[in-house]
Amino acid sequence: MPRLNINQLATLREFARWGTMSEAADAMGYTPGAVSQQLAELEKAVGVTLFIKVGRRSLLTDAGHALANEAERVLAAEDRARSSVMQAGGEIAGTLVLGTWGSSAAALLAPLLAESAKRFPELTVTTREVDADFSVRSVSRGEVDLAFGLEHPEAPLPRERSTSIVNLLTERYWVAGSIRQALPAGRPTSLADLAEEAWILPAESTVLGRVARAAFRRVGVEPRVQHEVNDVAATMQMAAQGLGITLATDMWLPFVQGEQLPRTAVREEIIRDIVMVAPAEVSWLSATQALIQLAARVVPESVARR
Repeated sequence: MPRLNINQLATLREFARWGTMSEAADAMGYTPGAVSQQLAELEKAVGVTLFIKVGRRSLLTDAGHALANEAERVLAAEDRARSSVMQAGGEIAGTLVLGTWGSSAAALLAPLLAESAKRFPELTVTTREVDADFSVRSVSRGEVDLAFGLEHPEAPLPRERSTSIVNLLTERYWVAGSIRQALPAGRPTSLADLAEEAWILPAESTVLGRVARAAFRRVGVEPRVQHEVNDVAATMQMAAQGLGITLATDMWLPFVQGEQLPRTAVREEIIRDIVMVAPAEVSWLSATQALIQLAARVVPESVARR
């Protein structure tokens, strides 16, 4: 039997993850025709039927599923082998795809990439936009190598065997914008006293929308939401322009750079964690581990300077 081809196994893995030739092609940067050709050559090499046609779709046979599972292990072993060579040579090198989203890109990406380029000149970090709520899925599916994630105590990220989660920073929410009523100076204000202000909050269907409303309900009130806005940048600009108040964190300050933004501390503890989602076997991946360790230092420093 001919020796198996690593590129063909990687193509099979992506097909198993995505389920169609076109989606596997998008994930790998190939054409659907190239994916089809690689899989046909792999099937010929093993001499076993890996795919069956159902209508216009190709589906994996039991043998195809078995080989796809083994492909995951073979490709992980290849990653470990590459990493071992790099570690033995004392070099952090290669290419990593980092998943980012809105405020993480605005506040954290530039300082992290700048420091990475300085510390690890042979490491190339590329970025891809991911949904903060689905950062674990993006890493688990191999869409990105690692990703910034976001979780609240009320809305933790899912824990999967194939991924690990490293906490980079815990942030506390405060109120951004001009409050109409007079408040006692020098001490935090309760959300119960602010419920009738004009609030700018995301929809309750979003994670922050649910977290914010849950915080109000814990003190027995509902916020008067005058503007329902999901976009962080738009929300912060509206608060800076006096159109209402909102819950904010220090990481959002780049969206109102140069603006005068009143800030009020909140008595109730409303927090969130900025995390890095990585493969479960992160200790084997020297470049991944190096970037996470760098992020653990750069992220708190970057936010503290706001």
